[in-house]
Amino acid sequence: MADELDPPPKTYGFKPREFKRDNAPVSEAGRMPTAAELAKVASAGRIVAPVPVRGPKADDPNDVFATLQVNRSAEIQTDPIEMEKRERYRYRRKRDFWLILAPMELALGTVAFLARHNAMVVIGAFAGMVLVGVGLAWIMWQVMDRY
Repeated sequence: MADELDPPPKTYGFKPREFKRDNAPVSEAGRMPTAAELAKVASAGRIVAPVPVRGPKADDPNDVFATLQVNRSAEIQTDPIEMEKRERYRYRRKRDFWLILAPMELALGTVAFLARHNAMVVIGAFAGMVLVGVGLAWIMWQVMDRY
């Protein structure tokens, strides 16, 4: 009696989707295969030859190369003088390393000197000096790119 009152269990799954194909290549072979058809062919073990890629049409508004050429020609017309290359400071990373390291080491050294009667603070300050030196060197020359 209780089985007759229970509703049937729900089944969940993915619904088939239709995708709009932009810039679909026009070929003599006909329409492009759908994803479901390609999945069936792949599960059957057959090899599917890739569809040859064709270039954009002449009047295609989404042609990237034509858009870049238009942008470059407009840039040249508005500002024909090329930007000058500035000489980079060669030792900027080394300068920044020392500008960060020196005050931090000085501060930790001051803490170690002022608390020289407390061994735990002195050991902690020296450990901090080592960690700051090694960590900053690792960050500046291993993690960061050249700038």
